Amino acid sequence: MDVKAKRLQALEDEMTLANEEYIQAVNRASQSIVRFSTNATKISLIEDLHSQVSDVLRMMLGESDADILVGKQNAPGPGG
Repeated sequence: MDVKAKRLQALEDEMTLANEEYIQAVNRASQSIVRFSTNATKISLIEDLHSQVSDVLRMMLGESDADILVGKQNAPGPGG
């Protein structure tokens, strides 16, 4: 094998290695994106649930306060 052919073979080997490393890097990045996306979805679901629970609690507290006020208005006064 002459010098030129050896250089071309070395260059081809380097390109093959670089291509393999690139593919591995893309796969790692893709996995990171999937994990991030999954975590973001979980966070969004938790935030939605928190919002729903907060709304229900506010409604319950609001109803309870209204019941107390109605009860006080219907209760007999100090004289009877």
